[in-house]
Amino acid sequence: MVMPLEHAQLEKFWREKGNLSKALILLELSKGNSKFVDIGKNLGLTAQAVSFYAKELQKDRFIDSSSRVTVEGKEFLQKFLASMGSFLSKAYQDSGIVLTCEAIAAEPLNKGERVYLYLEAGDLYATKRQLNSSTGITLDNAKPGEALRVGNLSGIMEIKVGKFFMIKTDLEFCREKKNLEKIEEFIKKNDVKKIFVFGTIAKVFAKKMDLNPYEFAPVEGAFEACARGFNSLLIFSPEMVKFTYLKISENVDKYGIYPQTVEI
Repeated sequence: MVMPLEHAQLEKFWREKGNLSKALILLELSKGNSKFVDIGKNLGLTAQAVSFYAKELQKDRFIDSSSRVTVEGKEFLQKFLASMGSFLSKAYQDSGIVLTCEAIAAEPLNKGERVYLYLEAGDLYATKRQLNSSTGITLDNAKPGEALRVGNLSGIMEIKVGKFFMIKTDLEFCREKKNLEKIEEFIKKNDVKKIFVFGTIAKVFAKKMDLNPYEFAPVEGAFEACARGFNSLLIFSPEMVKFTYLKISENVDKYGIYPQTVEI
């Protein structure tokens, strides 16, 4: 099994001038294309530039004197391609770029139609009505209410993210009736739609208030709910303080949402 380049190796590779051209030329040579003129046309380089990089590849022992890819060259190329796959995948994830998406048909839609995307009650909908600049092409037929895929996405959809509130609770806090009343008032005043609990004390407390909380992956769930436009409340126990903040630190940059600690 060929392992991809380590992050430090890949970083060094990108910094060194001409390395990308060398890798692309090596890829062309591995496909049996040995004419420098043809390689140059494929890559947008001159034949002289290809010849120069070929000499560099020979010095690296990636090709022999006949421009045939060596075992070392094949191993390097496999590592490079594996690393590029990981790099591009992470780049798309970090940038938030989406190539295709799933949506709910707001009306009868046929494959190949241009649609516009909008968020409603946390769900993504597709419609032929021009509502904003977020648009794409349907990849499936769908009746109203059915799911479908949308590709060729372009434009930006404006989404009003929800607020993320946090309340730390303990046994003494839970046993005070006035605290239950204060939280109920807070939920109504701030239009909290999704409630999450982290820890046994928090779970029992929320159920005592008939809040119907979500208890699995609560921190991640609260972030996701906010990203879909819902104001969310996370109630957590003392034993979960460390894990709560650890999970927050792992997700805050990804979502760009910053939790607010609430004192009751």
